[in-house]
Amino acid sequence: MESSIYSTICSQEDNVNLYFVKLIEDSPSNILLCAYQACEKFNRQWLSCEDCKQVIPTKEDVFICDPFKGEAFEYLVSCPKSIVVGPQCILSCLRRNEPIPALPSPLHNTAMSGLVITTTGFPKAQKEKLQHLVQQMSGIFSNTYHLDVTHLVVKMVGSEKYKVAVEKGCPTMTEEWVTAVWEAVQNGDVSSHVSATDNRFLPYLCQPLHGLVVCVSQADEATKLSLKKLIEENGGTYTTKLARWETSVLIVSSPEGKKYQFAIKWGVPCVFPDWIHNSVQQGYALDKEEYEVPPRKSSTSNSILSNDMPPDFSMCSTILNDTDTYRTISFADETVALDGLVKEREVLENSDVEALESLDLQDAMKAGSFLKGYRVFLSGFNANHMEKLRRILGAVGPPDSAS
Repeated sequence: MESSIYSTICSQEDNVNLYFVKLIEDSPSNILLCAYQACEKFNRQWLSCEDCKQVIPTKEDVFICDPFKGEAFEYLVSCPKSIVVGPQCILSCLRRNEPIPALPSPLHNTAMSGLVITTTGFPKAQKEKLQHLVQQMSGIFSNTYHLDVTHLVVKMVGSEKYKVAVEKGCPTMTEEWVTAVWEAVQNGDVSSHVSATDNRFLPYLCQPLHGLVVCVSQADEATKLSLKKLIEENGGTYTTKLARWETSVLIVSSPEGKKYQFAIKWGVPCVFPDWIHNSVQQGYALDKEEYEVPPRKSSTSNSILSNDMPPDFSMCSTILNDTDTYRTISFADETVALDGLVKEREVLENSDVEALESLDLQDAMKAGSFLKGYRVFLSGFNANHMEKLRRILGAVGPPDSAS
């Protein structure tokens, strides 16, 4: 058993030293005590936190730490040749008569041993957190998708990685899968082994509309309620508002209406309702291109899509700096009435208030007088916001552009 556990660590198994580090003096955790007792056939010893910081690790030394934090732990991790593992890792390898994974330490446990995981759609900080957990659970993290990838962790369905994973039959998982596996190891019984592929984690498989914010237009109330239920039951979020930078897809039956026009302008995919029904039926998000609602060629000459027309200020809520140009974040909302579809102006939401407060006068001045020749009327703002907008509008137009 000894040689099988450490055969991937050094060629002379008899020379391996196991150091059980008391990161909390005189109070080692129960699982650390269990690991120490299970390793009675090995060359083992306890090491205090202070003594640990005086050691210069070699490739024959294995340090078993619990918890994975503290000065001694950070010192060991910073040493180039140190091998740092958790008691769960040691116990799992002993129980299954397997070697410690030949991966960069620290290795907290082996719940993801043998798995190759990549992600899609996550901000940098969130991606790094997932990578950290995967690697501490003995998994291999890849920035790219390749044939050896076993699982894709998805922020929102529909990316190119997602499409390839679906085509290859690679399981697509939610980010909660990674944290659920980690917590299962933390809360599990000492004698049990947790694997990320256990059936208990099947609920974390991606649903067909996972992460999507879906807006529905041009439908009666009954149809909207039916689609809302279908969207929310399959991982999506239903919204009555079309919001630039937030709405993932607009469901419409024809190329008309303000929502459709703004969606086209903002690059929000517009698809027929069949896309939702068929995606749910297939169990994964289908390619939206096959369900796109094509624009009418004759409908754009006098519409808000014309580049020669000024912005429709009745639809604008804020103006933000977007690299070297300005962009508008707008919302379009509509409800169904007995006499037809009634279009409503959007209401300034909390997120828009935050965006408004982040506006910068100097950035506005860099954009030039792009409102020259127009008069802008402000309404519904508090005194501070009104004054700020007056200054900004004065910077991008003639002195009397804001009133």
